[in-house]
Amino acid sequence: MRMNANFLTLPYDEWRKTLDTIHLWVQIVGKIKLEQNAFLNHWWEVAFYPSVNGLTTGRIPYKNIAFEISFNFLSHKIFITTSEGSEKKISLKPQSVSDFYQKLNNALKELGIKVNINTHPSEIPQSVTPFEKDTIHKSYDRLYVERWYKIVLQTSFILDEFRSHFRGKSSPVQFFWGGFDLTTTRLSG
Repeated sequence: MRMNANFLTLPYDEWRKTLDTIHLWVQIVGKIKLEQNAFLNHWWEVAFYPSVNGLTTGRIPYKNIAFEISFNFLSHKIFITTSEGSEKKISLKPQSVSDFYQKLNNALKELGIKVNINTHPSEIPQSVTPFEKDTIHKSYDRLYVERWYKIVLQTSFILDEFRSHFRGKSSPVQFFWGGFDLTTTRLSG
């Protein structure tokens, strides 16, 4: 496979407020996945995966069903779908972390899903405000979110190519929500 990556610019100072907000939103969803999934080596059970339009949790077990939460950064919505065929949508727009947290919990409850999480952000030293009380972070610039997602997608292609030639054990390309990192891991014997 040959890559022809044409990376977009993403000036940190211009998108920092949006980055801070979506990092916290992604952490809320990540903590739901962390709470529900069984532990895997290397914490692979908590990672998200790049998708054709954003990031997805993949299958999350809940009682005798499964659900998935997907960030669609092209239509600017979150889709929560269940193995029973139910679905809820939440718009991604300028809104506080506390509003997002409440909307997500309400949507899950409407689907019959109740998950209790630790509501303190992880791996963000300066952020001590619990999700349900954070009214400071509320920026969402659609243009920068789309640029960031396209950079993530292009980078995932490069990481796929990088890991494809390795004959040992390797992880899929994963997005770790704590540090907001896109990774792949190669392990020697």
